Amino acid sequence: MFNAYGGPRCIYCGCEDLDALNLEHRHNDGNIDKRRGLSGQKLYRYLKAQGYPQGRFDVACANCNIIKQIRGVDYLLKLRGLHPRFQEANTPSPSDCAFDMNCAASSWLVVAS
Repeated sequence: MFNAYGGPRCIYCGCEDLDALNLEHRHNDGNIDKRRGLSGQKLYRYLKAQGYPQGRFDVACANCNIIKQIRGVDYLLKLRGLHPRFQEANTPSPSDCAFDMNCAASSWLVVAS
């Protein structure tokens, strides 16, 4: 599944932990799929049946996905040092994953909650 959308790596931080990765709706339009009854495994099966349509989904770790939802993509890109739609420069190592408590974004989530 992830290979169809750029590979098993968060496009924002480079996390490669399969337990932390998921598909994110590029335009924050997941409510469209949910209204159609498509979420979780149902969505994955639907995308596979449709030949993995491009343009709406990216691979992101849970941490970056929630930061994007709460603070917006501009904040996330600034936090990660990325230029819109996406440069490889400044990509952290896989150890900078969603559940790394030394990660600046993880600290932000703890403070904000």
